[in-house]
Amino acid sequence: MAKIYLLPQSISVQTLIYEAYSRYGSLTIGGIERLRLKHRLRVVQSLEDGIEKNVIRSVIVDKYMKLEELQELLSLVREELMSQRKSEPDRYDPTQPPYEAYKVDFDLFRILFGGLSPWGKCTQAESLSARLFRLMDRNRDGLLNFRELVQAIGMTATADLTQRLKLLYTLHLPPLLMPAEFESPTHSADGAEVAAEATDFFDSMEQSVASLDMPISVAEEPSVGTLSRSTSLNSQPGDQSWEVQSMGSLRSMIASKDSPLDLKTVPKMSQGHFIALWKTLYDMFPAQPEEQETYHCIASIGTLLLQLGDVGKKFYVEREESEDSLLLAAAQQASSVIERSPDRNGNPSSIASSADPDWSITVEQFLASALTGQAIVDFFSKRTDLMEAMTTLKNRRFNRVHSLSDTPTLNG
Repeated sequence: MAKIYLLPQSISVQTLIYEAYSRYGSLTIGGIERLRLKHRLRVVQSLEDGIEKNVIRSVIVDKYMKLEELQELLSLVREELMSQRKSEPDRYDPTQPPYEAYKVDFDLFRILFGGLSPWGKCTQAESLSARLFRLMDRNRDGLLNFRELVQAIGMTATADLTQRLKLLYTLHLPPLLMPAEFESPTHSADGAEVAAEATDFFDSMEQSVASLDMPISVAEEPSVGTLSRSTSLNSQPGDQSWEVQSMGSLRSMIASKDSPLDLKTVPKMSQGHFIALWKTLYDMFPAQPEEQETYHCIASIGTLLLQLGDVGKKFYVEREESEDSLLLAAAQQASSVIERSPDRNGNPSSIASSADPDWSITVEQFLASALTGQAIVDFFSKRTDLMEAMTTLKNRRFNRVHSLSDTPTLNG
C-alpha cells in the first residue's frame, strides 16, 4: 500500500496575527499574568497544605494539644514568621522530620509563652521562659522546631498535674538554675513587692522549722557521702560536657512516664534551689479573694518539705558517722580544697557559702507533698483554653497592625 505524504501547508504571519486578534482579542498580557499567578498560588498553597498536614500529623501523637489547637498554633506561627520579614528561611528539606519546617526563636517563644501559658503571667515569666527554651532546645541552635514548641507550651498549659509539677521541679535544678542566679536575683519594679513578700514568707518558714522540737545531730565535718552529695547539688562544674549530659538527663526525665524507676534517677534538690522554686510557686498564683487560704496552703507544704529535708539530712549524717576514719580524713581534706576553689564565674564555692549544704529533697517528696495541697492541685490541673488564648494573641496583632514581636511584655 502506497504511503500518502502530506505536504506542509504554509501560512503567512499576517494571517496568523489577524486570526489571533480576531479569535482571542479579549486576552491581554495582564490577564495572562494574573492567570499565571493564580495557578502558581494554587500550587504553592497545595504544597503548604501538604506540609502543614505532615507537621500536625508528626506532633499530634504527643497528645499535648487537640487537632484544632495545633492548626491554630501553626497558623499563628506561620503568620508571625512571615510578618517579621527577616532573612529568607532555610529551604524545606523533605529528608528532615516534618516538624523541622517551622522554627521559632526566643523572642517569638517568650511572646507565645506569655500569651498561652498560665506560667507566663507571673513576674518571673521571663526567667522561666528562658530556662524552658533552653531545656527544649535539644540541638542547641537557638531555635525551637514546631514539636519542641508544642511540648514546651503543652507541658505548662495542658499536661497532666504530675507532669507539670515535675517540669517545675526540673526548671529549678542545675544547670538550668545555677546558685549565682538565685543568690543575687534581679527583680522588676512590678515584681519587687511580690519578691519582698516571698522573702518574708520564707524567713517565717525557716524560723518555724528551726523552732521544731526535732533533735537532729549534724556532724561538724562532712564525710565522703555528704561531700559528694552536696557537690552534685551545688557545684558548678567547669567542663561543658557535664552541662550537656545534665541537660540530656533532665530532658529524658520530663519526657518519661512517671514510673518509680524513672523518678529515682532525678537529681536531688538543694535548699537554695528549693527556696527559689517555692518563690516561683508563690508568684504563680494570681490575686484572688481566697488568696490567704492559698498562701497558707503553700506555706504549710513548704514547711513540710523543709522538715523532710532536715530529716533526710539527719539520716545521712547518722549513716556517715559509722564510716571508716580514713575516709573521713580524706573527705576533710577534699572539703578544704573545695572551699578554697572558686567556681567558673570566679565566685566562692557554693558549698562553702551555702547555709546548709547537707539539706536536700527528692522529686518524690516534692510531688507527694505538693499533691496534698488542694490549691496547688487545682492550679496545675486546670487545662488552659488555648483557642481563646490564641484568638486574643491574633487580635492583639491585627489591632496593632505591626507584629506580635513589637509587643513589649510577657505579663500583658
